[in-house]
Amino acid sequence: MKNIFDLYKGVIGADKLFGRSADNVQISGQAAPDLIRNKILEGKPLMIARFGATELNCILNYYFINRGLLGNLKNLASGIPYFLKLKEGVLRNMNVYSGFFPPTTSNIARYCELSIADLPDIDILGSWMTHEKFLYPMMNPNHQRVRLGDLTPVKYPDQPWTTALEGKRVLIVQPFEETIKMQYLKRDLLFKNKALLPNFDLITLKAVQSVAGNGYDTGFKDWFEALEHMKEQINKIEFDIAILGCGAYGMPLAAHIKRLGKQAFHLGGETQIMFGIKGKRWDGDPYNYDKLFYNEHWVRPMDIDTPKNINKVEDGCYW
Repeated sequence: MKNIFDLYKGVIGADKLFGRSADNVQISGQAAPDLIRNKILEGKPLMIARFGATELNCILNYYFINRGLLGNLKNLASGIPYFLKLKEGVLRNMNVYSGFFPPTTSNIARYCELSIADLPDIDILGSWMTHEKFLYPMMNPNHQRVRLGDLTPVKYPDQPWTTALEGKRVLIVQPFEETIKMQYLKRDLLFKNKALLPNFDLITLKAVQSVAGNGYDTGFKDWFEALEHMKEQINKIEFDIAILGCGAYGMPLAAHIKRLGKQAFHLGGETQIMFGIKGKRWDGDPYNYDKLFYNEHWVRPMDIDTPKNINKVEDGCYW
């Protein structure tokens, strides 16, 4: 079946519609962090976000198969490889890689509807997948798209967007809470340019860690209850801007924060890099952060911030 599907994709042209690409990018290079910095300094409600590959594929799969039979036939004719049902592996991938639980069809439908409802709140999108374009009509028509890699502060270490955080109350929502707090104490030792991690009032909220099938150990009945718990915690915190690296929770939390009248940056995995926290993903090619940035003050996530079964998530890419 897989070989037949691969053949179909090649014949119909699906590979041109689905995959990694910078085709949708509007702003790149130093102009991207400059835009982000200026938007943060404006102080207005703001949502900067990016799509995770697993979440994007899930949302689009749901969206396209719910277009009726005629719509599904049009999908096939136009090179869209989704037909009538969720593709094999979607539920498992959402559970293991994105921390969504329990991964039932009805829960996934609820998640996708929630995600689609959040799209209009995005002001700046870190773009990296061709098929994002199918969601653009549901987004704010004035949103701006930068290259995903340009969201990363270390990409432009001489003039990073993080200088806009100076003196602000910055909430970090990420599972590596204890490691982040430890690393911030030695922020002056992490980067050659200290402006990459400026002086600000660090506030942390330990994100629910439900990847690798650990959702059932969180104490919450499902992903939605965990999400609501974090929303309630955020509502009680005084902050100016939140930076989020918390899997599938990131997008809905960022939208919630913007609706509170504040600023949110759904940065994703690169959040740990801001604090000099190593991860296998960035060791060697293609990032080469081990050569470019790692030094004796960088660390791996502490044991207290490490859940079980981490190797299920891209061979432990964040650890």
